[in-house]
Amino acid sequence: MLHVKIVKDFLFKNINQLATVAEKRTVMPILTNLLLNAKDDQLIITATDLEVTFVGAYPAQVIEAGQMTVYAKTFVEVIRSIKADELILKQTANLSLELYHGSGHTTFYGKSPDDFPPPPSFENVNLIEIYSADLIDAIDKTIFSCSTEETSYNLSGIEFLKEEKEPNSGVQVLRLVSSDSQRLNVATIESSEIDSLDLPTPIIVPRKGLEELKKLAESTDSKIKIGATPANMVAKTDNAALIIRLASGDFPDYTKVIPQEFDYTIVANRLSLLDTIKIISPLAAQKYKQSKFLFSKDLLTINYSNPELGETEQSVGIEYSGPELIKGFNCKFYQEVLMAMKSENIHISFKENKVTWLVTGPEDRGYLGLIISMDVNS
Repeated sequence: MLHVKIVKDFLFKNINQLATVAEKRTVMPILTNLLLNAKDDQLIITATDLEVTFVGAYPAQVIEAGQMTVYAKTFVEVIRSIKADELILKQTANLSLELYHGSGHTTFYGKSPDDFPPPPSFENVNLIEIYSADLIDAIDKTIFSCSTEETSYNLSGIEFLKEEKEPNSGVQVLRLVSSDSQRLNVATIESSEIDSLDLPTPIIVPRKGLEELKKLAESTDSKIKIGATPANMVAKTDNAALIIRLASGDFPDYTKVIPQEFDYTIVANRLSLLDTIKIISPLAAQKYKQSKFLFSKDLLTINYSNPELGETEQSVGIEYSGPELIKGFNCKFYQEVLMAMKSENIHISFKENKVTWLVTGPEDRGYLGLIISMDVNS
């Protein structure tokens, strides 16, 4: 039966991720548990909701090999609260787990590991290394425009596709694309290893899996390994693996909606525009989404009215010499884009009679955000 000694800091490394992956409400009660498996000088802990599976392997002194399951939420909260440096986990005959820590001990009532679903196999998946920071940045620039509509399942995640950086360049990059049909965001990951990525067709990674993928990337300050099978995306660090079931369906061809020519480009200081929009946000509501954007020479004036809460008018300086225009936008769309970008100044490009407005920035290489405008009564 399971009996190990382990340094708490080893176990603590992914403790929050174990809690968020484990299912909280399910028709399969075993999914609210973690599978603990002691073998080969490691304590291996698995959490799954069948869509996302997390497997962490932590160095341990294995006194006796064995496995059992414990309720995830309770186990994680107790481990998080313990101050002792070393922990002892010992299974007893009645499927209980004794946790000895410092001068105290805690007993967890477990369940049989026979009911816990085995994790998908990922040992033979071809993996490439990319910088964790690049993956985090790309997810941050796309995850907020995943669709939340149940009928748009193919838009409920981020599309990962391998394609040429520029036409006929021969340089392969990894694109991340998301859209909720009112906006579109594209981020790019560059690496010399992208050529080796086995991704013959685009894949769609669901939102929850993306959130866990970002957490895993944040747990390492260097590189993360990623790869895919026809059914799953796989990511690995030195001590953990994440297996994400892919969404079904086909993602629309994003290149067809991106304008290639523009009549005008507005230049704005990103933080100044963001601060202006943040003033409007407290009044904005799901019921009344649209703000009125008035573009005049070197000035943007934003009007927002909520008949239930109030109204506001805010102005910010811009570089613009085109005709005076009034367009309707959802301020939230601009706020999320500006928060994800890093450029000091951003470019907003458009054709006068088109509804697609493109946001880019010189320090945000390989990124673009597309936002749909609406005509409003002046």
